[in-house]
Amino acid sequence: MTQRSLYVDADVWDRVKVQAAKMKKSVNELINEFLWNLAYSEEMQKLEYDYQGLKKDFIRLVKETRHIVATLKELGVYDEITGLAFKLGLKEDLSNIGEIIPKLTLEWTDQDSLIVFIDLLETSKQKRIVADAITRVVAKKYLSHEGQGNAVQSPVAAAHSVQGAGSVSEVRMQRADEDPRPQVS
Repeated sequence: MTQRSLYVDADVWDRVKVQAAKMKKSVNELINEFLWNLAYSEEMQKLEYDYQGLKKDFIRLVKETRHIVATLKELGVYDEITGLAFKLGLKEDLSNIGEIIPKLTLEWTDQDSLIVFIDLLETSKQKRIVADAITRVVAKKYLSHEGQGNAVQSPVAAAHSVQGAGSVSEVRMQRADEDPRPQVS
């Protein structure tokens, strides 16, 4: 950290010391917070704008995936087609849907439910992408402000600590304990 000198009116300094004490902070902490907010206010406004847009997208995608899952369940094929997709090698992170969809088209005969399932895969993948983007924005927004004394963590660690889980694998293990069938959503 670089030291800088500031010239402040004595009366202002005395008043700030009183306010800082009431807030259980040092004058230096208050000055650093103020300067940090001043320096990064435009960036923080952009992050907030990005965050609000991403949240709306995520909520829309959650609703879409739930609707598609409900449709597949109404058709009575959700468990069977999901099981087949995982049997064909679908990865949990959906990173290989481009490889799995052609295999599904060869194995699955009902074209209507296949199209709905492909929509589920694509929508679920998009939802994961948006969730990852939200995690990155949240990390920047809340965890990278050194002047506030917050620890800087990786976005994944931050997201999982907020969720009360230690890691991605722990979340997956908890899900596996709840329902042994593979889920796409």
